Amino acid sequence: MYKYRKILLYFLTLSYIILTIIELTKYLALDSTIYGLIYLIASLLLIFILIPTTINYKNNYSMTRFSKFMIIIILGIFNSFILNHIVFSNLHYLDSSYEYLGSIRYIKNIFKPFIYCVILLISLRECKVYEKLFKLIKKS
Repeated sequence: MYKYRKILLYFLTLSYIILTIIELTKYLALDSTIYGLIYLIASLLLIFILIPTTINYKNNYSMTRFSKFMIIIILGIFNSFILNHIVFSNLHYLDSSYEYLGSIRYIKNIFKPFIYCVILLISLRECKVYEKLFKLIKKS
């Protein structure tokens, strides 16, 4: 089972990097956007956390790896769903941010949250939350 989790984590990391590269090319094709810049910086930060965590993935449980996964999930959800509301409420001039947001809508709202959900399931599996939940259900 460990090999499958590791392969899945490598696949998720590679697909996240590819999706970010697609977003970067769409950003470079448009005029300057403040939202795109902030979004891509946050995505780059997530990549820099995700790659070492994936490479150093071992079978034994590690609290630091779980905390890194939680940082990735929280920052990723913030980046996908909350950042645009914060940037657009504080933006006092017009740029191509709305156009950039429209061009990455499917990547930002569907593909990347799916990656975050799978990482969450992997991290919950490592914490043995499922086993504790099943024991709690059997007791009651």
